[in-house]
Amino acid sequence: VKLSEELIQEYIEEILNDLEDEQADNVEFFIQMLEEFSKKPLHINRDDLSILAQMGIVTNDQLSAFEHHVNTYGKLIALYELQTIPNWDMVTIQRVRPFVTVNRELDELFIKPRDFLSASTLYFRTYLSRRFPDPRGFESASDTIPPAYEGDPFRHYIRLRAQYQYRFSMGLTVEKDAGEALFSGSNDTYDYTSFHAYAQSVNKFIHLLALGDYKINMGQGLILHNGFGGNKSAYVTQIKKGGKLFRPHPSTSEINFFRGIGAEFKLSDNWRLAAFYSNVRRDGNVITEGDDVDEEIQGFTSILTSGFHRTQSEIEDEKKIRYEAIGGRLGLEKRKYSLHFNALQSNFSAPFNRRVQPYNQFLFGGVDLFNASVDYGISFGRLHVFGESAFSDNGALAHVIGLKAGLSKNVKWVASYRHYPRDYHTIQPNSFGESRNANNEIGFYNGIEYAINRQFQVSGYFDFWKNPWLRFNVDAPTNGKEYVFKFRYYKKRKLEAYAQYRFEEKAVASDTRINFTGIDLRKRNQLRCHLNYNVNKALLWRSRVEYNHIRFENRVSDGFLIFQDFIYKPILSPFSFTSRYAFFKTDDYDSRIYTYENHLLYNYSIPAFADTGHRFYINLRYRPISPLTLELRYDRTIYTDRETIGSGTQLRDGNSVDQIAVQVQYVLE
Repeated sequence: VKLSEELIQEYIEEILNDLEDEQADNVEFFIQMLEEFSKKPLHINRDDLSILAQMGIVTNDQLSAFEHHVNTYGKLIALYELQTIPNWDMVTIQRVRPFVTVNRELDELFIKPRDFLSASTLYFRTYLSRRFPDPRGFESASDTIPPAYEGDPFRHYIRLRAQYQYRFSMGLTVEKDAGEALFSGSNDTYDYTSFHAYAQSVNKFIHLLALGDYKINMGQGLILHNGFGGNKSAYVTQIKKGGKLFRPHPSTSEINFFRGIGAEFKLSDNWRLAAFYSNVRRDGNVITEGDDVDEEIQGFTSILTSGFHRTQSEIEDEKKIRYEAIGGRLGLEKRKYSLHFNALQSNFSAPFNRRVQPYNQFLFGGVDLFNASVDYGISFGRLHVFGESAFSDNGALAHVIGLKAGLSKNVKWVASYRHYPRDYHTIQPNSFGESRNANNEIGFYNGIEYAINRQFQVSGYFDFWKNPWLRFNVDAPTNGKEYVFKFRYYKKRKLEAYAQYRFEEKAVASDTRINFTGIDLRKRNQLRCHLNYNVNKALLWRSRVEYNHIRFENRVSDGFLIFQDFIYKPILSPFSFTSRYAFFKTDDYDSRIYTYENHLLYNYSIPAFADTGHRFYINLRYRPISPLTLELRYDRTIYTDRETIGSGTQLRDGNSVDQIAVQVQYVLE
């Protein structure tokens, strides 16, 4: 078991720190690409390594330093030469090593686009899971009243995909969630169906081509960015967003994707022009007029993002709003600088009519919205400046600017300033800051990372921000601050350990309304100690202790979590497993603790631990023959301080909940 795999898992956990805001399908994409590159690593001298920046494994600055090194000294002979490149620290190198190589068959390197499909690896994957006991939503209230949920309690999906490295992907995904009907009721087929076709370096003129369902990355997220990372985390210097303009959407996530066509064209060696069109239906709380036969949608009050269509009300809101997007980008890209002009026109099939409250009166409303922006990056030796300035058609301007500096070979420093007005409008932002909404926030971020030597590294950041206008449930302008400090020790191939402290102070709604505005400061202190130890080449021991202390409204809430993992992956055996036992105890939900769990291939789990209890899971994997992988997962959570779990239609009797999941994958190479 490689410690570099543990660094990847830690990275996923870190960038998911603000779980309520993160897009789950980006995690799914990230895990899929890691699996692909671990099987067929990128050729470091010939392949386009920007996909690694898109996933946040390396930074754009590190890519630039790598390209400069190759242009100056020639191609790498061995991976250990990465240590000689400025900005490439040992943690980054260990994260990259499983996914790059200096050796590959020449036939693979020079394959032509017309042969992508025939050269691709073909994947068939099917997944089935169920939780026990069933929640109340599957129970009938009486003989004459059907259950609240229309379908059965199984979650199920099927994926078919052809993929050649990062350069080509074509796939079909169908999925139903637990409680959704399949081939009955409101669904003649699967509740969710997605198709995509994607190609890179199609010819000398077409650089990227995306058909069907795809994602878009523009600038620093002030208009639109569906990428992964580039937000606050304990990876303090990775605050710049990057990645290809388009990428495929093979996920089971039913939100935040585009459906149509996108293409990027090479006008010359340095100039590129891109355009895209999307027309997709979204779930929404609609305002209607008329009867069931002649119902007319007058507007909608919110866009729904759960993706669930189980109950009558959820089904009634399904795909009620049509969202059309037309946009493009013109860009100049050179080694030391880049400049892009971005534009996006958004149209809805009905007016967005929010229920106006004091806090949201300046937010977008209506049928259409136009956004434009300029994003840029320029390097001066060890100094790199980047940012984006964006415009919405009501005249509001939003800005973010960042600075990254290599103060020495071992010290990196970053700073960022953001100014997002209360009346700046956009539909799908993903900006750097306390909130991803690029709205009602002014802040300053400062981070530093110091590699003491190859074994020891310290890092940290502070972030100060203010909200000049009201927020949801916060009836006054407020301020906030956050600090993170991390100390890491790494011993090659054997041991990796870190300790991390996080402090956050922000204004939240007060239940007791102890002051005039009804707000109070919530102070959160988090401490995590983590250890990865390679017992031998097949067995990894992973341990963690985490403590969460919340002070709010003159009361205190404490949370505690400890877990122990065993990860067994023998090199020559067809059998492997991962397992965990966790104990948790929190005073209430305020001090809950999130943690990432190993799951079946291309799946993930990030449960919230609250109250008092135990959790256990085991994932079994068996490969009887090379193309076939069979997997089984069992997990169980037991609460010692309750007799029911959940609420509403998700209420379960008893103090425990179990889940069984199976997955079959067949791969043709």
